[in-house]
Parts: sequence; C-alpha cells; structure tokens
Amino acid sequence: MLNEMADLKAIINRLSAIEKLISTNNNNTLATEMTTQFSAIAERLTKESVRVMVELPNKTLGGLPTYKVLFGSSTITRTLSFVSEIVRKINNNNNCIGSAEDKERKRSIVLIGLPESEEEVPSLRAKDVAKTVEEVLDRLDVEVCPQMVYRMGRRIDEKRKGPRLVKVVLPASTFQRYALMQWGRRRTELKKNAGWERLLVRPSLMKEELEIEREQRQRKWTEFGQKKAEENITTRRGGNEKNF
Repeated sequence: MLNEMADLKAIINRLSAIEKLISTNNNNTLATEMTTQFSAIAERLTKESVRVMVELPNKTLGGLPTYKVLFGSSTITRTLSFVSEIVRKINNNNNCIGSAEDKERKRSIVLIGLPESEEEVPSLRAKDVAKTVEEVLDRLDVEVCPQMVYRMGRRIDEKRKGPRLVKVVLPASTFQRYALMQWGRRRTELKKNAGWERLLVRPSLMKEELEIEREQRQRKWTEFGQKKAEENITTRRGGNEKNF
C-alpha cells in the first residue's frame, strides 16, 4: 500500500506543472506518460481499495477545483472520476496542440539543399537564410512574406550530410499549395542558379509521412538503377559484342 501511495503522491505533485509544460513545450511525451501512470494507479487503487486520505496541491489545476479525496471503498468512484477528468483534460490539450501543429504544417514548406551561410554571427546567418528564401519565393512568383524562416537542427552535426533543412511558415495554406505548384513548373529553371543545383522544395510533413516519402524515393532510385542496367546490357550481333 505504501508503494501505491508514494507513486500517487509523486504523480499528484507533478500535476501542477503538467499544463504549463504542455503549452510551452508541446510536450506530448510527458502528457502520454502522465496518462499512462494515472491509468495504472487508478487500476491498482480499484483492485486493492486503498483507504487513505490524500490532499491535492492547494491550487487550481487547469480550471479544475481543488479536492480532498478519500481513497477508500466508499469514495473510490469519486476518486476515479477525478482521475478520469484529469486524463481527459490532458488528452484534450494534446488534441489542441496536434491541431495547431497540423494547421502550421499545412501552410509550411521545407527547402532542401540551400547552402549554409558563412557568417559566424547567428543573427546574420538567420538574415542570410531569410534573404535566400525571399529570392526563392520571388523566382517562384509567390507574392508573400513568410511568417517564420529558420534552419532545422544544429549547425554542427557530424552525422548530417549536406546543409540543414530550411522551414518556411507561410500565412495561409493557399500560399503553400501555390509555391509547390510553381516549384513543379520552374524547378529546372531554379536549379540553374548558382548554389541551388541541389535545391528541392517539399511540403512540411509528419514523421510517418517522411518515412513513406523516403521509401518511395528509395524505390524510385532502385527502379532507375535497374532500368539503366537493362539499357546497358551486352548483346551479340553477327558474332560481335556491342554495348549500348
């Protein structure tokens, strides 16, 4: 029983910070962890009917009132109802965060292959990439000022090959769709620009979507290699070998 209470008190003490952490850091991992712990504790309390008084922190948690809950056979239903309400609020918060992230993703593009700035001062590097993005959008004939432009990842990373990706958040999804359409039409022209030879423009994607795109790209490269190999086969004509 003491173990159950120690676990429960630890979780309750963390509740006061849960919403702040989620809202400021988009910490979905923490929210998921809290939900899992609450579910486990609730199940254990139900099975063992622990009878002990626990006082929650004397403050309001995300709009929920302060409670003094008696964990015992006569009030276990009320206890579990409170736990369920906390879990529901965490899940709702997660859904709001997910919705906001999804909306931003639908109006964002990612630029791949833009050379890194040679500036040493961070603010100057940021200005350089913003200026380059403006040039790309001008060449794509997208009449818009991005809301955010930034490099993704650490500047120095031995595992990374090539320059960091550049995320561009646009004011609305219509600009994203138009930019992608224009890229499809003008990519060959833009790649002729010095430093843009390896430039690619794609929509901002979720991790799962990135994995699918990576698999599709790998499959295309494999098919391309097989096709080139077939085109380069050796044939015999009139007793002579000829490659073509």
